[in-house]
Amino acid sequence: MSLFVLVLGANGTLGVAVTCKLLLEGFSVHAQVRDRADTGSLDALLEDAERAPASTASCYKRLRIIRGDPSADQFWLTYERLLGELGIACSSLDEAEAWYAGTSRPSPAQQRGKGILIAVVTCTGALACRSVGETTPQDILDAISAHVLPMQQSLRYLPTLSGNRYCCYVAVGSDPLSWEGTVDCCPYCVAKFALRGLVDCARHDLPHAHVEEIYPGNFLSGLWEKGGIDCPFVETTAEQVAEDIFNVVDTHLARIRTKLTLSSAPKI
Repeated sequence: MSLFVLVLGANGTLGVAVTCKLLLEGFSVHAQVRDRADTGSLDALLEDAERAPASTASCYKRLRIIRGDPSADQFWLTYERLLGELGIACSSLDEAEAWYAGTSRPSPAQQRGKGILIAVVTCTGALACRSVGETTPQDILDAISAHVLPMQQSLRYLPTLSGNRYCCYVAVGSDPLSWEGTVDCCPYCVAKFALRGLVDCARHDLPHAHVEEIYPGNFLSGLWEKGGIDCPFVETTAEQVAEDIFNVVDTHLARIRTKLTLSSAPKI
């Protein structure tokens, strides 16, 4: 039995680091990229795996690349079919609880047959460097499409598609109270505030799930290069952020198992 994590924006610096960390920890990963030309970083990851020791390289067999735009409905309708084909979707809350209560951390022997989607990590984003006066309505819409809609669509579709109301949703945000590095980044800031509001709403509307936004701080990534500016200061690394994200997923997994174990214990 496999425990699956869907990583949105898996081709970026952080997405690759998160994907690699989850694979090394024994999870199966569905890595989303937008198109065939968008898999360069993941392809390099797989090439490195081919040269790695057999004990390490085997984990990369649990990686599946999924193409499409997670801000669009069609991506999720296609993903629903994949979940059905792989036998990942749970038919009821009782079935989801049975998978959580009956499994420990994934091991190679469990990586066959049916599994469950336990988490979604949203690493999508874009950095458009424009002042308020330079920003157009389309700039705002593009930023929201990149930063907010993938998370919103996962919250909209996955409770039904996966059948797992206990799913963990992690969004990579930006501290709204820290303005360093966001001067003349109006579309980026607007989208990040919108993401924060979405997470607040989801925590209220999805009481069984765990919804968390993390503020990783600045790290060197292609996001800065594409934005045409230098990273103002470096606070952390993509690998450290990936470690933090893994800890969120793993802690939620343990919390749900403990809760279900306690709820099923005989009353004295």
